[in-house]
Amino acid sequence: MGNGSGMESNLLPEAGVGDESTRQIPSASGLALVVTMEQLKFRRVHFTSISHSGAIYLGDNNFWRGKMQTIAMQSAIPRGDVPRGEGEIKSQTNDFLVPSVSLDPMVMESMAINMEASLRIYTDHHFFSWTQGLLQNLVQHELLICALPKGESDFSLVESYSTAHSEPKAVSGQFIQEASLADMLIKNWEANRFLPVMYDIESSFSGSVLMRELSRIGANYVITHGTHDANARMTSFFLFACKADDANTAQARRIELLVHFLYGAWVRTKISLIQKRGEDGSHSANRDILTRREQEVLQWVYLGKSNIEIGIILGISPLTVKNHVQEILRRLNVQNRTQAVGKAFNLHILTC
Repeated sequence: MGNGSGMESNLLPEAGVGDESTRQIPSASGLALVVTMEQLKFRRVHFTSISHSGAIYLGDNNFWRGKMQTIAMQSAIPRGDVPRGEGEIKSQTNDFLVPSVSLDPMVMESMAINMEASLRIYTDHHFFSWTQGLLQNLVQHELLICALPKGESDFSLVESYSTAHSEPKAVSGQFIQEASLADMLIKNWEANRFLPVMYDIESSFSGSVLMRELSRIGANYVITHGTHDANARMTSFFLFACKADDANTAQARRIELLVHFLYGAWVRTKISLIQKRGEDGSHSANRDILTRREQEVLQWVYLGKSNIEIGIILGISPLTVKNHVQEILRRLNVQNRTQAVGKAFNLHILTC
């Protein structure tokens, strides 16, 4: 357990040793693992789940059939027959798929790394780099939509993050415009006891412009999840657009476990942005550092395009693009394209 290899743990004592109720075992990630004495009867244990309180529970396959199952988070993911019509929510009891609660040790190690990384996110470009980089190892997606509520059926903020779509802002705008779709997604999530919901785009959203756009970038499924307060009011809502190979109950389970870290990281970038605006009332001076053409080139650099691709898009030669990139590096006083994108986000020359 301590080395994260998934082999039998040498840290577990024989049954009857230690405290009568629980025992804490240190892990490789530095987290305390809470183990009941009844579990100590089993020599082979696996990482299983992280509760909303942050405790990590361990369980044996046999033990999960008994008492431990009642305190584990039970993820019932509806698929197939998704509610349609005028906001009507059908009974989905027979459509639930309950994913395995057992998680591979390497997945748990990756999850711990992502959780730790999320705590260090304070700016938009940090959040973009995390969700489209490290987080993709756990939750593969083509596009992520993040939304903060405003009242019962409106949003105060919607942002989209993607490397597969050239204009994520347009997707955010479409999500806001299709208020009835967003309302249905949220109601279905609430009806599913605030657990992730998975949809087949083709069979569930035939008339949605937003979903057609997600299909255009290769997404076949969407998985929705969010956070709520003690009064069951939504505090955030997330939509992951995924390819068919990536949309499964294991992926939904990982989203369930990570959603509070995702929410915390995203909201932290908004707090940071407000503070920066208080210190510097206007970012127009920063944008003047680069010419309009250089800003266009940098936008495409941020989206991962090569000099040749940027040249085709803008109708200029690759050599001209290269000269623009070199001038951008000089003006921003950075060494490479990645640093240029990061600094441009800090200066608000680029925005997600």
